[in-house]
Amino acid sequence: MFKHAAKRQVDWPVEVSVAQSGGTVQSVEVTLRYELATRSEIKGMSDAGYGVLDEEADERTLDQLCEKIKGWGDEIVDENDNPIPFSQENLRAVLENPAFARAAVIGLIQASTGAAAKN
Repeated sequence: MFKHAAKRQVDWPVEVSVAQSGGTVQSVEVTLRYELATRSEIKGMSDAGYGVLDEEADERTLDQLCEKIKGWGDEIVDENDNPIPFSQENLRAVLENPAFARAAVIGLIQASTGAAAKN
């Protein structure tokens, strides 16, 4: 049965590629709680282009992410490995990391369209 709900939230695993010395990346899984996006909300997002689009498009995407991300797991930590509590202020700070922002866009699109998360 498919149940339609105007607003629905899911906890979704997201893979963030973290740059390492020597030109490699380490994949880190975090959990984000999304309010699922509608088709029209997704239409303007570009997972591949985030960070290379014009500044206005990046700001629109950032604003959309701030509206749709409602929480996160304990895997998001500070430099001392202390979990960072979820807040809009902390979310905006973490979204300044382009690797995290790109992963958050991809996760939102996957969760909203029903694409299986890549674990």
